[in-house]
Amino acid sequence: MAIRWPWNSLENHPDPAAAVDLPPPYRPDFESTNSLTPGPLPDSDVTAVPPAAIPVTAAAPSPGAVAGQALAFADLAVLEAEMLQFLSWRIADLGTDGSGLGTYYAGQIARGRAFNESDMMLLNVLPYNFHEFEQIVEVGAGFGQLGLALGVLGRTVVCVEASRARFDCLAALKTWLEEKYPQLATNVTLVAGSWPQVLADTDCSRSLMVAVDFVFTGPGDIEGAAIEGLKSFGGAVIDASHFVATRLTPSARQQFYDRLAASGIPVPAKLPPHANNRESEFIFVTPTAELNG
Repeated sequence: MAIRWPWNSLENHPDPAAAVDLPPPYRPDFESTNSLTPGPLPDSDVTAVPPAAIPVTAAAPSPGAVAGQALAFADLAVLEAEMLQFLSWRIADLGTDGSGLGTYYAGQIARGRAFNESDMMLLNVLPYNFHEFEQIVEVGAGFGQLGLALGVLGRTVVCVEASRARFDCLAALKTWLEEKYPQLATNVTLVAGSWPQVLADTDCSRSLMVAVDFVFTGPGDIEGAAIEGLKSFGGAVIDASHFVATRLTPSARQQFYDRLAASGIPVPAKLPPHANNRESEFIFVTPTAELNG
């Protein structure tokens, strides 16, 4: 499977003739070197082997899973503004902590951003790729900005959030957005609880796990437990720099990759460099490909 990614311009496109005619991506005007402009979507030279087919009974894919790609990405600017409106109201009514957003997300909202750079990187990759998976499971969904946006775009999504206060915020935002985006009622399912325990009895072999800024602490070998949790999925897109622990150096990430390999998970495929900001390294792993192939 070739990963499609919007390039800055034809100047840095390795093969301009290979450009794919797809809708232009949504591009917020980030004040950083990662701010990109709309452009054609080529096939990257990064490939990954899809997971082995496993006979399971799973939810049917959303009818809009493919048709959702046609939604103009400029509409995400409208969706972001609507999220900001609701979340600003919630902070005003309940306060930073009572809203479930906390200092980090409240600061992001105050800066006029519902989507951070990692969210936007994935919103320019996930809608165009990984349609062999029947649903996307986002662990550590926060207030749901990524999962809800994917649901608006037609993907079937499960949002998992451990913080009860943040989960309540996510549920309230989803309900409010459903008035304009009724597809969210069927496209997005919410699960309250800590991963991987909360999905321990769920068949995820046809699901793609996604984790962004998923860092937490706990007793015991939580990294080992998370790696075992990865094995229940058909595939996963995670930020190796911020998955359970923070790994900002190449050597720290390599140690993580070595542990994945030691656990029986094949060497991951790195998403194109454009899918990574200065502190992120998104990878695609197919745990069940080797375990069940």
